[in-house]
Amino acid sequence: MSASNIRSYINTQVKAVNSSFKEHKDISTENTKSGMIDKVYHVSLNEISNIETDGDFVYDSFNGTVTFFLNGYRNTQANFDANLDLVHSVAKRAVNVDRYVNGLKRFVVVSITPVPTDTNDNLMRFEMNFEAQYMNSAV
Repeated sequence: MSASNIRSYINTQVKAVNSSFKEHKDISTENTKSGMIDKVYHVSLNEISNIETDGDFVYDSFNGTVTFFLNGYRNTQANFDANLDLVHSVAKRAVNVDRYVNGLKRFVVVSITPVPTDTNDNLMRFEMNFEAQYMNSAV
């Protein structure tokens, strides 16, 4: 599986939960424009390792993070809960075996972590760490 297949799978799951999400495609989340903060996500593939190679098949593991940027103004506690539920909905879709496509064998959400932001108290940031395992042809 290529990195683009992992991104495509994640994009499909995010958009299925809320079609107004926009992907931030820059290599870094530091360049996120303040005007496009709500319902923005960024997919980062952090580590790829080979689990097994068997003849014509390669079994790889991808570790990564999906960072979500969501508004959290006014009723902060209620918005925190609603935003956490939104990210959790993405996680529940992504781990559903019935949705696996194109050689995806396993998708595990390792954690969902709220991350404090120093620059904007109206912004909520959540990081969803995952591991995906995929089998494809070595040729």
